[in-house]
Amino acid sequence: METVRKRPLADADSSQSIAKKRIIADENDTPRANGTPPAEERDDGIDPAKLESFRKQAIFRRMKAHERESDRNRAQLEQLRERNRNTEEGLKALVACWSQLINTIRSLVPSESVVNGQDPNPPGAPLASSNCARISYNVTLFFPSRV
Repeated sequence: METVRKRPLADADSSQSIAKKRIIADENDTPRANGTPPAEERDDGIDPAKLESFRKQAIFRRMKAHERESDRNRAQLEQLRERNRNTEEGLKALVACWSQLINTIRSLVPSESVVNGQDPNPPGAPLASSNCARISYNVTLFFPSRV
């Protein structure tokens, strides 16, 4: 039979038992780990003035880091706004060119070839004398509000 290796059960009154560290609150409701003495009773060799100075410096460093992050975010926001403005201007220019192209096509096509928005060249019919009418008709189908 196989021998089972287990640790022996420690006695409850043994001095070797270790308390688990849990966060508890002391008399002043200050959180601390179980088994550690309160801050007033510790003798860490740390000067309270130095400790407070270190804490203030840490807060200041965090504040500076947040300030740098905020500056980066503001700069990125401004870049995105500039990019948006440029895109909007480009879109306006494209719409203007498109409208000019449509107007040019309409001026080249005789008015009787486009009647009441009807396709002068329905599918299967012979092509009209000008393909511009077909282009104009297709453009007004896809972009009626822009023409």
